[in-house]
Amino acid sequence: RHVAQGYLPFASGLRAAHNFHVAQHGSLQFFVMSLTPLLREVGLEFLEACLVDYGFDTLEALRAADRSQVADALLDFGIDEEKAKLFLDAAFSDLPREEGQQRAAPLALWTASEVSEWWSRLPEQLRIRRPEGLTGSALLAAIESTRELRESFGLDSVQQRVDFEQAVRREAQAQMTVGGAYSSEFLASVAPLYDWHMGAENMGPLLYSLLRFLKPRSILEVGSGYTTLWLLQALRDNDLETALLPPREGWWLDREQKASKLHCVDNMAHGHTTAHKVLEVAKRKALDSYLALHMEDAHEFILAAKGHISFDMVWLDGFVDFARGELQLFFEMVEALVVPGGYLALHSTVTNRLTRQWLESRPAAHRLSFVEPHKRFQNSTTLFQKRPE
Repeated sequence: RHVAQGYLPFASGLRAAHNFHVAQHGSLQFFVMSLTPLLREVGLEFLEACLVDYGFDTLEALRAADRSQVADALLDFGIDEEKAKLFLDAAFSDLPREEGQQRAAPLALWTASEVSEWWSRLPEQLRIRRPEGLTGSALLAAIESTRELRESFGLDSVQQRVDFEQAVRREAQAQMTVGGAYSSEFLASVAPLYDWHMGAENMGPLLYSLLRFLKPRSILEVGSGYTTLWLLQALRDNDLETALLPPREGWWLDREQKASKLHCVDNMAHGHTTAHKVLEVAKRKALDSYLALHMEDAHEFILAAKGHISFDMVWLDGFVDFARGELQLFFEMVEALVVPGGYLALHSTVTNRLTRQWLESRPAAHRLSFVEPHKRFQNSTTLFQKRPE
């Protein structure tokens, strides 16, 4: 039954997730963790245990192994031969093995041996002196210091130092924008949460981009559904991005250390809600640790939360419905939960008569509205920033 229902989509999903995670993270653990929902669908929950048990728990170990060795381990562990072949085809078809191919991990995570291999391909005039045990993170730190490049690497001329820095930065392209929402597997997993009545097909990607840029850690979503998974994915991708920041003295700002969490409030009363599916999909995507789902009335939650919890950002999907005709009062109730400098995003504002009138009665400063010009309804959003008093 598992094979009939799941193994064909599993094959393509496995390859897509493998390519993304190997290219960006280089960790077999990331790879297997990302596949948890797919593995569950075909009864392979124990794949990770098998790989760890047989010593294939890192990409380096897998890369160094012969395909037949891994195949024997999977079969010996009791994994069906056909399913084992699917994993092997995905795992071995795109592993970076040849010199010059894209590397598995961001430069900041390179080991000394990976730096050594990269070093061997540098032009001779840049290979003057390599410090012993040089890692990727140390390499990134070194290019920020002219003195370090001159004394530790023997790069005496300005042109040598410029060329060396450019070579390092070319290899550091993996530090550019990445994220789970850019995979076809993610889009497929959130598709069951979409309902065209809710008009959120472009709100999800927009919110995802805002969160990736603004880096909020505590978020309140009033009205759960399609956008919820985009918010959850953004929180996880933000955590991963900040964990992999290369060392650059004086470049990064220290931020308050607190766990990333999305609080979703929904009473499940809307006729087209998909909120009841959110927890199930979040678990399949291994995003449920970021989610606190409150199945209750928004007014009651907000009143109870006052003075006890604050948010870096609030997303109100259905402002008119939740406000019950008292738009300004409800807005002030929610705004009180937002930290100074935090943000509030409202859905369906400009082309809704009630919210448009309310918007026009408010000061224009510190808000920005967007309209989808091809739609009549559910086609706008307004972003507010709470300013310090």
